Amino acid sequence: MLRERLMDAPADAVWALASDLEHGVPRFEPLVASARILRRDGDRLLLETRSPLRWRTIFDVVLRERFCWMQARGRLYVVGMATEEAPDGRTLFAHVEGVPRLGGGLLRPLIGLAVAHDLRSIERLARADLAGGR
Repeated sequence: MLRERLMDAPADAVWALASDLEHGVPRFEPLVASARILRRDGDRLLLETRSPLRWRTIFDVVLRERFCWMQARGRLYVVGMATEEAPDGRTLFAHVEGVPRLGGGLLRPLIGLAVAHDLRSIERLARADLAGGR
C-alpha cells in the first residue's frame, strides 16, 4: 500500500522525525512500542522493533538522505519512506507498507488504514516539533 501526502511542514523537520528510527518511529507508528539499532554499517542498519504486545521483528534497513527501505527478516513485511521538498515549501512524503507474500493482498485495507494514520501523525508531530512541542 503506497500513499503520498503533501504536508504543511518543512522537509527537514518531517525527515528528522521519520528517519529517527529509534525515537521518531515509535512516536508515529502505534504498532511499534520500541525500536533499537543493533548494527550500523554506513547506510545499512539492522533494526529491532517491538510491538505493544512485545513481538519482536528484525529489519534490514537502508537509510539514506530522505529515503528509507526496511525489510523484515523472513520477508514478512516491508516499509518504505521518502520525502522531497515541494516548490511551495511544503513536503511531499511517500510511505509504503506491505506483505510481499502470496495472500498479503488480503491485508491491504488494514495496511492502508495504518499508512494513512502514520502520514497524519508524522505531519502533526513534525509541526509540533517545529513549534517547540518536543
